[in-house]
Amino acid sequence: MIDTIKEKTEFTFDELSHSYFLGDLLVPSVTEILREFGIVKFGVSGSELENTGSMARGKAVHAACHYLDENDLDWKSISDEIVPYVMAYEKFRIDTGFNPYRIEERMVNTTYAFAGTLDREGTFPKDNHRALIDLKTGHAQKGTALQLSGYDCLLPALSYPRRRFAL
Repeated sequence: MIDTIKEKTEFTFDELSHSYFLGDLLVPSVTEILREFGIVKFGVSGSELENTGSMARGKAVHAACHYLDENDLDWKSISDEIVPYVMAYEKFRIDTGFNPYRIEERMVNTTYAFAGTLDREGTFPKDNHRALIDLKTGHAQKGTALQLSGYDCLLPALSYPRRRFAL
């Protein structure tokens, strides 16, 4: 199966179904794998209604932070509910000097056949050490460390470990 996967070179994402594909092969996401094993749940109770509101808020925050990272955010375009999250991210960037260079990047691991969307990979100016940042609009779950480890496996290997943070 791995040989078949490696032969399929076109990596795509279907926005409507939130699905990743290598050619016509559907590959699971990091979050789907963790959810399948009961490691992560959406929302506090995991209810579908709660998931819908949390997911909408998360998407809006991610989009606004993406524009902020590209120096193209129109603060008037975001809702009052979203502003505090974006301000917190902006403060983090200013306080730490974090410089993101991968922003909301979709990636696939063809060896193990899974995919995901990294929130941020970047560096801190003090030591230029690479770090993964996962933006959260709620409390980090106990599976967040595994989520970040999964995203780390999507990236090229380094001779030293990346730092990983939920923000």
